Amino acid sequence: MDEIAAVLQLRELEAKSAALRESEARYRALFEVSPQMVWFADAEGQITYANQHCVDFVGTPATQMLGESWVRAVHPDDRERVLTTWAEAVSRGASYEVEFRLRRASDGSFRWMLVRGAPLQSLSGRLERWIGIGLDIDDRRRAEAALRDLIEALGVAVYTTDEAGRLTFYNEAAVALWGWRPPLGDVHWCGSWRIYWPDGAPMRHEECPMALALQENRPLHGKEAVVERPDGTRLPFSAFPTPLHDGAGQLIGGVNVLVDITERKAAEAALAGSEERLRLALEAGRLAFWELDLATGAVLRAPSHDGIFGYGEPLSEWSYEAFLDHVLPEDRADVQRAYRNALDCSQSEMVECRIRRASDGEVRWLEVHGRPQQGPHGRVVRLHGVLRDITVRKRAEAALRRSEARLRLAQEVARIGTWEWDPETGAYHWTPEQYALFGLDPTQDGPMTFERLLTEVVHPDDRVRVEAAKREAVAKDETYECLYRARRRRGARGWETRWVMARGRRLRRPDGSPGPLLGVTMDVTERQATEARLQQLQSELLHISRLSAAGEMASALAHELNQPLTATVTAIRAAKRTLANLAIRPRPGADLQEAMDLAAQQALRAGQIVQRLRAFVARGEADKRLENLSKLIEEAGALALAGARERGIHFTFRLAPRLPPVIADRIQVQQVVVNLIRNALDAMGDDCSKSGTPVPRRELVVTAAPSGSDMVEVAISDTGPGLEPKVADRLFEPFVSTKPGGMGVGLSICRSIIEAHGGRLWAEPNLGGGTVLRFLLPAAPSEAAA
Repeated sequence: MDEIAAVLQLRELEAKSAALRESEARYRALFEVSPQMVWFADAEGQITYANQHCVDFVGTPATQMLGESWVRAVHPDDRERVLTTWAEAVSRGASYEVEFRLRRASDGSFRWMLVRGAPLQSLSGRLERWIGIGLDIDDRRRAEAALRDLIEALGVAVYTTDEAGRLTFYNEAAVALWGWRPPLGDVHWCGSWRIYWPDGAPMRHEECPMALALQENRPLHGKEAVVERPDGTRLPFSAFPTPLHDGAGQLIGGVNVLVDITERKAAEAALAGSEERLRLALEAGRLAFWELDLATGAVLRAPSHDGIFGYGEPLSEWSYEAFLDHVLPEDRADVQRAYRNALDCSQSEMVECRIRRASDGEVRWLEVHGRPQQGPHGRVVRLHGVLRDITVRKRAEAALRRSEARLRLAQEVARIGTWEWDPETGAYHWTPEQYALFGLDPTQDGPMTFERLLTEVVHPDDRVRVEAAKREAVAKDETYECLYRARRRRGARGWETRWVMARGRRLRRPDGSPGPLLGVTMDVTERQATEARLQQLQSELLHISRLSAAGEMASALAHELNQPLTATVTAIRAAKRTLANLAIRPRPGADLQEAMDLAAQQALRAGQIVQRLRAFVARGEADKRLENLSKLIEEAGALALAGARERGIHFTFRLAPRLPPVIADRIQVQQVVVNLIRNALDAMGDDCSKSGTPVPRRELVVTAAPSGSDMVEVAISDTGPGLEPKVADRLFEPFVSTKPGGMGVGLSICRSIIEAHGGRLWAEPNLGGGTVLRFLLPAAPSEAAA
């Protein structure tokens, strides 16, 4: 029995082996005709079989394909990676997959291959051999590369994920948007970034666009969010995530397109700002937008539109006819003419009209602008424009016209003309009043130029001065002012010479640079004649003032003259007695000589006093010469202070030792010093002040010292009662006097004299009580003093 059982079992094994060999033969036949590469390897990873397609592709006989000889056909850059992957799979006994380039024998080109291998195990679980296939994926790789190039060329961020949201691919635009290069396979798009809503609120990761698309298995379009990059900057983007499915419809991942909307957001912000500025500009300029649809008659308008027409609340509708109802009847024809022109000629129109407001009936001026818009067939289908309230401008224009009319009338009456001269271009413009000022006519005499002004109008002796004054004003950017003589046409009577005063200043251009010179010209002939007469009267007043001062000093001078005359008489009597005593004293020569010398000295002294008085009272024109100011003050003080000691007044002269000389009219300046000293003496003439309190000390001090580098200051101070505030402000005005019987012209004349010398005269309180009167005179130049 055992032998029978063994025979039966052997036959069964042989049958199974035959069936297995038949099956392997059938599979080998299938492998040989397969379009893919098929190979077998033993448990150690050595190739034991390769089908015909593999042999033909590599171009190596089947016997040479066994072992590891096939590795020589792998691309050198891929060999190490392929062998490492194969070795790891053999050591673990697990399936593997690898992509690499393999040389094709027919043309020597390298093609991308996808090789997958799986282990075959016995019933006991022992690894017996490997089976694998190789797929030519070169066309797919090229298509994928072309797709990647296309994606890169799009310029937008594109990435893909698996079904769990892990990154599987991204392009360079995505790197630029994210600000870093995340690793593939590990990073979750929604879980590895900080994402915010457009308003800045944090966005939960399950709410991000890609997460929603994968969770809901549907595409999203244009969902906006903000991503925070590693450097902390935030970037707004618009996402377009789409789920990806396999052939069976199963979700295998997703693809997302991210569009950087930074520029769009900036443009939207700029547009919003521009619209806001436009709205503010329209409101500030009282402008209202409107748009008329010609097909329906409906008017789209700004919120401020109805308020201009006097409505407190916006109306439900508006029309062209409603607008015309507000226009005053006398202006409607102009409005309708502009409306028809816009429709017929397809051109922009502007019209000014008056309206009557609905609320209060007030008449207001409007400026209406309209522009036609043509439709596809070339016909005007819509009018749009703006209107604004110009009532204030119209009132200002009317006031300006009235002001200009008054100005023209005033210019004609006052004989004033205006002119404008541009030094850069030479343009010279005269108003009609300017032409009339010189007896010229704009139409007959033609346009005026600065050169014609100098040669035809200005007096020959004044041309150089006029040109120099205007050139200097232009060069220094200062006010131009010049007094000169000009010729004026008097019709058939020929020409006459007139005095004119021209004044002008440079205008400023919008960029701040100097512009043209704008000025006026006035006929001052009568004023010049009046000033000449005033100078004559002033000279006469000076003479009268000197006579008045001489009269006031007469009694004091009589005392002064009495002393030298008494001494002279005494000396002559002594000489007479000496001559009478010749018999007693035979040689009186010394005594007689002394007496006669004394008489001569005192007589000369009296003569000098008289000469000073005559010179002071004498009338004459101003004669400015180089004068010693110290000597001038001392001579004037000798006249003015006559009798001061007898009145109990102490006086002191404090003159600087190196006082510079001045160029002055000696008589006129001495008149000023005498007048100021006499006023100071009069102020201290009473024993009591105006308040009734005794004056402790009556003292007059005259000082003179340099002031600055080019002036000399003279001061006369007293210890009198001082000036009352109401008088101090008007002290130098004509006919204002602090004396009960004074004329009030002395100080006015003194100021005129000092100012004529280029100086200044003023009064101020004395620190010790009383008043100080000071005046400045220009010091003579060093070359003049030399």
